Amino acid sequence: MNAIRSTVALIAASVAWSSTVLADPAAGAQKTAVPAVRSVSREQVQARLKGLADQETQRLMSLESAKRTARAQGLRGSFGSLKSVAKSRAVLDAAACTGKPRIDAVTPDTMMPGDPVLVTGCGFNDSKGMLILSDGNTQMNVSGWTDSSIEATVPNLTGFADPKSVTIKVVTVEAGKSVPSKALSLKPTLVLKDISPVAAQTLACSGYFYDGIVSHMWGSTTCKTGTDTVKFGTPLRNNWTFYAVFVDAVCPGFNYPVNCDPNYAYATPVTDGYQLGKSTLPDMPVHWAGDVNYSPRIVAMGPAGTQPY
Repeated sequence: MNAIRSTVALIAASVAWSSTVLADPAAGAQKTAVPAVRSVSREQVQARLKGLADQETQRLMSLESAKRTARAQGLRGSFGSLKSVAKSRAVLDAAACTGKPRIDAVTPDTMMPGDPVLVTGCGFNDSKGMLILSDGNTQMNVSGWTDSSIEATVPNLTGFADPKSVTIKVVTVEAGKSVPSKALSLKPTLVLKDISPVAAQTLACSGYFYDGIVSHMWGSTTCKTGTDTVKFGTPLRNNWTFYAVFVDAVCPGFNYPVNCDPNYAYATPVTDGYQLGKSTLPDMPVHWAGDVNYSPRIVAMGPAGTQPY
């Protein structure tokens, strides 16, 4: 979660719609927007911005999924040599392990759902048995079984926020249960979630905030550019952290909002020195110019089956 530049997605553009009455949340007053040359409805703008946000969230999910796939491949790549060592050791300890399945090691010792796991030892026999987690007697998904090594996958476990201390038992067809393994750390399944819109804003000039959209109208003769301050509200809980922050914006096309020329209108977040991976976020300035309407978006990461607020 270090570099914000890898997680901040910006689509610089603008939008306007026909003359309408909007509520100024800061003053509690009613203001009339200046009519736009090309108009689109508020609903069209919301739908377009939501579509862009969904695309970005899906992209981030794909990147996270790729990281986890790479982690699993790396773990499996290390299993070959470990199984060879375990097989040689099992031959030497054959007498001691007869009828007494013994766990010597579990790799990795910090697991998360979806991880491949290798249990090595002796006396497992060649007939496939079961691997049991001490956490509620959960069975692991076994994919390979020999007398000295067992390959399995941690099942999808949800609903807990903190890592748990668990053990593993080998249950063989012939010899029954082994002594539990040493204590292992089981982390929860982590998921991404779009938690936008943000809670509040300090808006420059004639800005409005409604339904997750920040709007600035080009009709102002005294203020055609400015800097807003986006506030992210309540800190996250249940070990949820901020994963990505980005800004989407759109421009009025002919009866449909589209991306605009950033030379004329834009909304750019200022993220220098920004740090993600925490339960709180500092306020974020957003520089804007032109008849721009944008949506600040937040993606959080946290344990599946729990809520960030």
